[in-house]
Amino acid sequence: MTPILRGVAATLLVAAAGRFSTPPVWVLALIAGVSFYDLGRREYDEADSRDWTGWGMQIGFLVVLCGAAWDNRSWVELVGPGVPEALGVIVIAAGVWLRRRTSDEMGRHFTVRIQSGAGHELLQTGPFRVIRHPSYASLGLIGLGTALATRSPAALAATLLVWLPAAGVRITREEAFLAKRFGPAYDEYARRTWRLVPGLF
Repeated sequence: MTPILRGVAATLLVAAAGRFSTPPVWVLALIAGVSFYDLGRREYDEADSRDWTGWGMQIGFLVVLCGAAWDNRSWVELVGPGVPEALGVIVIAAGVWLRRRTSDEMGRHFTVRIQSGAGHELLQTGPFRVIRHPSYASLGLIGLGTALATRSPAALAATLLVWLPAAGVRITREEAFLAKRFGPAYDEYARRTWRLVPGLF
């Protein structure tokens, strides 16, 4: 599927989940379209790989957006901005900032698929000093922030029960890849850092 078609499909799916009804639904649909267009564009430029775990995370994030759209499909149930929305926006902003920092640190190695190219080094700077997978941590923050900002129990459930397990599978596969690629250096790095959440996981 071309990047444009992927973006259009994601837009329509999220909009349909919200019955094409309210401004929050259309904002969520637009976010889905832009995000999945960008993912499709990046994947299109990358080398072929047998890695499928990225798809699981993408589907999980799409379910989060669909859940938020579903919970915001009724004009009657919409409420004005309040504390949950403000907290949600702050959490989303933190996730976007962390993702930007991660992208800057990784440079051309910031890829959708699990792969290693020439000059690939084991990063231990920036957010990688504390957590091994800041990109996935950033997506988790964005998912949780979306649930808060839209007051969506469905989006929260999707983040915890769909996206997070998919991310866990991806992390397991990626860490096995990195351990094989970098050997004892990665083992030592893993001993002093957290996978996703400092102090917890």
